[in-house]
Amino acid sequence: MQTLFEKHVAENYAITAFALYAACRSFRESTTLLQGLNLQQTLLLPAMIFHAKTAESFANRTRTEGLFYRVLAEQMQLTVGLQDRMQDFADRTLSSIHFGVSVGLLVFQKQPEFQICAAVIRKPSNPLGSSASDEAKRIIKAADRLGYCFATTDFPIICASLRVSF
Repeated sequence: MQTLFEKHVAENYAITAFALYAACRSFRESTTLLQGLNLQQTLLLPAMIFHAKTAESFANRTRTEGLFYRVLAEQMQLTVGLQDRMQDFADRTLSSIHFGVSVGLLVFQKQPEFQICAAVIRKPSNPLGSSASDEAKRIIKAADRLGYCFATTDFPIICASLRVSF
């Protein structure tokens, strides 16, 4: 059952695009530079949030300093298979970025480097609706927390800790 949920949600580009929006918005709010996620961070995000245990571990936390390290210390098995999941999700992630840009959730920023940013909108309509499942809400919350982690932790350290490479 769990695998079917992850497969169903991962194939839904709207949920992925909204999760990327949540991560980009959290990233922008957590840094003074008002930047967005780079492509590597964006590719890593769905591989983490669509893994049920990882999503649960991040969604149930508050955005506080050292969040990434605390979650990883408590759930060391989160790194298992992450590189393969990231590669498997690459096509869907890129399609979700395209979808997010098409509907106005995401924008590209080219200066100072290529970044994917949350569009500045008053209040985005949630594609999940009010009857969203708890699992889908957990994915969005996990994306928000990971956006914060990407803003407050050096990305090369995150990659080394998660044992992923680009």
